[in-house]
Amino acid sequence: MSLNEDEKLDGKRYWLVNLQRDNGVKEQIGSMIMDSKVSDTIRDNDSFYQVNFKNNHYTMKKPFMQFGKEEAFLYDSNDLLLANIFSSYKQKPRLKKCIYLNDNIEFNEEKIAFFIVSLNLAIFVS
Repeated sequence: MSLNEDEKLDGKRYWLVNLQRDNGVKEQIGSMIMDSKVSDTIRDNDSFYQVNFKNNHYTMKKPFMQFGKEEAFLYDSNDLLLANIFSSYKQKPRLKKCIYLNDNIEFNEEKIAFFIVSLNLAIFVS
């Protein structure tokens, strides 16, 4: 699974979610748009993303300017937390990333891969 940045869409950063099958064929299965502009991020203290994966809509939130850590949260269309990523620069082990999945929902491998790729992108970009 990969995220490839495409040209901006209405002035917003835009990524395509691609899945490469065993036969080497890539298939576009979703997209991700950074909804927040710099002024929005500073005002709200969060960056927001709208994510589309296999015709399901998600919202991702990445808190801004956290002291000693990075984290991002992925919610479904009903505001249910599905997954989050956490990385600490102060606590040991440093720079280790942990991804937590909602224990009450069973996810398939494809969806877990999508969570990992999209949450990592949010930490890297924001």
